[in-house]
Amino acid sequence: TPGIHASFDKGVEALATHDAVRTIARGCPSAGPNQAVGALFETDASHFLADRALGHEVFGSSSIIVRCRDLDELAQVIAGLEGQTSFDCFWSSLVAQRVKDLVLSLLW
Repeated sequence: TPGIHASFDKGVEALATHDAVRTIARGCPSAGPNQAVGALFETDASHFLADRALGHEVFGSSSIIVRCRDLDELAQVIAGLEGQTSFDCFWSSLVAQRVKDLVLSLLW
């Protein structure tokens, strides 16, 4: 719908112009009406935790990668997520069980 599309564009623009966010990739514009252009962004956990606007969900084909220095930062990021329909967590195999236990303890 036009409203959802406008909201998506506004959210993507807010991330794309944020000083603490790096744009990694943007999709190709579409010729059709109300079609979102995918976007991928990146920031670090300290900026993500300091600015709640970075955690606002942009409903559509966009994502923000939040790089965490350690498991404590990861726990803070996960605990601070609000209203997200999904999130993904990637880690090295060296800490896989610790991360799994952390995520489960924070979500349930």
